[in-house]
This record gives sequence, C-alpha cells and structure tokens, in this order.
Amino acid sequence: MPALFSTTKLQNLSDWFVSHLLTDRCAIQREVNSVYTTVAGLEAVPCALVDGPTRTEKDISDETTGASLGYVLMPRNTVVYSPDRLIINSIKYRVFDIPDPGTFEVLRRVEVVRFPQRGGAP
Repeated sequence: MPALFSTTKLQNLSDWFVSHLLTDRCAIQREVNSVYTTVAGLEAVPCALVDGPTRTEKDISDETTGASLGYVLMPRNTVVYSPDRLIINSIKYRVFDIPDPGTFEVLRRVEVVRFPQRGGAP
C-alpha cells in the first residue's frame, strides 16, 4: 500500500506549521553525569506551548497535589527524551511523555510538567 503522504510532503507541511504556528523558542537540557547540560541553545528550537488537561497526581507521601500539564509542539523529528528539561520564556518544564506519532509526524508533540515556582509572596 503506498504512503498517504510522501516524506517530502510531510516535511513541507511541517515547515509551514513551524513558520506559522511555532512562535516561541526553547532550549533543551539533558542530564549528563547528574548535571543538566544544554544540548540546544535558548533560541535554537522553535516551539509552541499549548495548555493540557489538569490532572491530579499523588506524591510519595500519598498527599494529593495538582500537576500543571501542557503540551509543547516542536518541529518533526526533534530529538527530545523523557526526562529532558525545556526552557520556554525563562520557565522550566520537565518532559513527562512523548506520545508515539503513529505512522507519520508533522509536528512533535511533547507532554510537559511545569517546574514549581520557588520564592515569591508568602
């Protein structure tokens, strides 16, 4: 059975989405020898942060806490792993999951959790 879209058409469609929809930029940090190192600089990867579902998680002490989940859209075939960190507009996110794109991918969809903000007003 022939493919519905050729690789060239998928790339052309992805390029259009990147130029029109991915208006933010992010850095990718990866843990190497227990230290997070930037593998793609702050202006390196185009992306878009999209609100995700609000879920309730349980931590180790079995105390219910809320997790702020979202999705980050990135160019197709962007190399990102769980638990990489993404920095978007000076806010850190942890890669929670990378859903399997199935048979073809136009944009990479990454599920992220926002790091808790420290400090601020009591």
